[in-house]
Amino acid sequence: MADQSTACAMARTCRSWHEQALDRVWEDMDASSALETLLSLLPSDVYKPRPKDDWASDSGQWLRTPNQEEYESLFKYSQRVRVLDLHDYLFGTLHVLCDHPPPRPLFPRLKALMVDCPFSRDRPLAVLLSPFSSGALSRVSVNISARPRSEPAPEIDLDAISSLAVPGHGVCLEICGFALMPTLVGARQDIIRKIEIGNVRSNSWRVMAALPCLESLTISWTGRSRPIAHLPSVDRPFRALSALEVRAYEDSKPFVADMLRCCGRVSLSSLALYTACDEHDTEADSTNNWTLLFRAMQNHCVRGDLRVLRIHDCKETMRVQDMDLKLLLPFHRLTTLSLHNHGGFSVNDATFVSLLQAWTLLRTLELVTPDIESSLAMTTRHINTCAPTCLLEIARHGVSLESLALIVDWEAGLSADWEERLPQNMNPVELDFWNSGVDDPFDAADLILAAFPAVNSLRVSQLDIYEHSKGSREHTMSDRWGQVRDRVWVAQKAMRRQAECLEKSRVWKVRTYLHP
Repeated sequence: MADQSTACAMARTCRSWHEQALDRVWEDMDASSALETLLSLLPSDVYKPRPKDDWASDSGQWLRTPNQEEYESLFKYSQRVRVLDLHDYLFGTLHVLCDHPPPRPLFPRLKALMVDCPFSRDRPLAVLLSPFSSGALSRVSVNISARPRSEPAPEIDLDAISSLAVPGHGVCLEICGFALMPTLVGARQDIIRKIEIGNVRSNSWRVMAALPCLESLTISWTGRSRPIAHLPSVDRPFRALSALEVRAYEDSKPFVADMLRCCGRVSLSSLALYTACDEHDTEADSTNNWTLLFRAMQNHCVRGDLRVLRIHDCKETMRVQDMDLKLLLPFHRLTTLSLHNHGGFSVNDATFVSLLQAWTLLRTLELVTPDIESSLAMTTRHINTCAPTCLLEIARHGVSLESLALIVDWEAGLSADWEERLPQNMNPVELDFWNSGVDDPFDAADLILAAFPAVNSLRVSQLDIYEHSKGSREHTMSDRWGQVRDRVWVAQKAMRRQAECLEKSRVWKVRTYLHP
């Protein structure tokens, strides 16, 4: 059953599907609808549901405490819940469940619970979560972003959260959306697996680095706050970290390089860095931070573990060269490489050959300039990544490739011998030429069809998503790319018809041979 509406339709169609449909309908509950629906099953003198046209309140109103029999009327449906999202839910509604708990757990099959951290200190998080104990609980996500900045850092009782699950069945804790590190109470620091934090300071850094089982860390520096310049010393920091994401308005590559050096050796499977810009930014000075980061990765990341590398830098003006990319050659299990650089890239045929021969599992490759938001009244920079003949080498050696984004210098024309070097990559590849210029639409279409005859998506995304004034370069190129697409689709349609005719001819010959 794909979704809840499908489940309801199937339940109305056949009675034997009723129980399975109920499981699907109640499997995933969020505070805005499903939990309110569940509580509305109580008698009208127990719980008054929120009026449908009352958008000011997030929940209904308790009129009295339910008794055991009334709790049992909820159990038929609540026992089916696997995922419960209580973000933005009023905790006053949950107080009755805490003060007058049901005779048995309402959600015995609950696997994932998402909740906001309460403001009130007399009702700490551990107390409010007690009605949601479950033998199947494996993930608890606590969001602190809704707390006013004037409030002190909250306390999170790790032992109490761990006790929500049955002994021996570990629960993973995710702490999200905070600028100040919460106070961690209890000995079970091993349950914390994921943290999403705003501005990192020295004290919060020490706490996070010492967590023994932290697997995922997301850092988002807000506004003009800068990454901390000198990292505090911690014994064996981030020993279990496998996913790191950093977002900032300042270049975070030196910070991450320093972090990797402090870790000594780290088994990252995913690394993502995003450097944003706004309308107040001016042209930055060139740096060698790309090289600095790649060298740190080469020296401190376990080479067989890295699968995903995304670095989007809207400010760096230095062009990334072949030698920089070759520093990534040891990471032979890469499946996604998405690099966006304000200064662009310069890659030749031989470099693509060596990279793709090393990365035989690579499915996504992007080497482009950043996508600048239209709200900034700026257009994406046009800086060519490579020559058209690079596509031939990519098609030949990109045996696992599914998605490719490059800025190709089509206006430079094709080499005289390109037809003698034809590979044929039969993967159904998605091609995005970003904002590439094209001189001859027919030559471009011929090369694309020769290299990737099974291409299933052909985009020039940075020309397609914006409107362009007539007479501008972008308007002219957008029209030419329309001609390229038309020619590719017509040729593919003809190839499909030819293949169908050949198949019919083959079948006819087989039948004639078997039944002369």
